[in-house]
Amino acid sequence: MAAFMDWLRKEAPRFSPFNVLAYDGLDLVGYESRGDRIVEFAPGIHGVSNGDFDEPWPKVAALKASMPKVLDDDGALLTLLADTHRFADDILPHTGFPIEWERALSSAFVRAPTYGTRTSTIIRMGQETISMLEQRYAPEGPEGQSEFQFHWRSWGEF
Repeated sequence: MAAFMDWLRKEAPRFSPFNVLAYDGLDLVGYESRGDRIVEFAPGIHGVSNGDFDEPWPKVAALKASMPKVLDDDGALLTLLADTHRFADDILPHTGFPIEWERALSSAFVRAPTYGTRTSTIIRMGQETISMLEQRYAPEGPEGQSEFQFHWRSWGEF
């Protein structure tokens, strides 16, 4: 994992800002190119938007608080991620965008004339499988889903 993160750090300046999750069978880590920061995740519920991992933006905090109630229901999780509720101006983050954009970006599901949510993804990590469900969106609405499942053995079994 360390070698991959070293490589990623060297390559990151070639791209627009991004976040990456990496899992080696033992540890889940994230890389935030904006701050050249590696994040080690403890077990639990985490969130990411267009900012840093677990950034306490209102939409991220609200989603993380709601998720435990529907954790076993992919449909309910996708419904949470499709929420278009916008938060009050006084609790919006100050990211440098005009207030109109901060409002538009405040919902979990962003819909603006020239910008918006393209996918919502649920990743589940078990002891022997990792599954991913992704809902794709077009400007007109939902476009389709993709599901992936990966089976693996723990590192001690190789």
